[in-house]
Amino acid sequence: MTRIPGQPEDVRRTIEAMVREEVPDARCELRDYQHRIACGTMDAWGNIQDFVLVKNDWTEEVVRHHATRLAVMVRTGGSTAG
Repeated sequence: MTRIPGQPEDVRRTIEAMVREEVPDARCELRDYQHRIACGTMDAWGNIQDFVLVKNDWTEEVVRHHATRLAVMVRTGGSTAG
């Protein structure tokens, strides 16, 4: 797995750009003293759909998987069944 390089804020920006390829209005933020990155958005029903990545999960493969899952959750109101 290819770890995303850089300082936590640089990684956050990279992850946010990757997630926005699937969910254009998603936002990502650093949490827990820069050891976690959370990304999410609100669905059409007013529910927040999000995911949190710990530092070890800051890889392109993991981010792309979660971005795709987030897109399904936003589209279906939280169900990952599609």
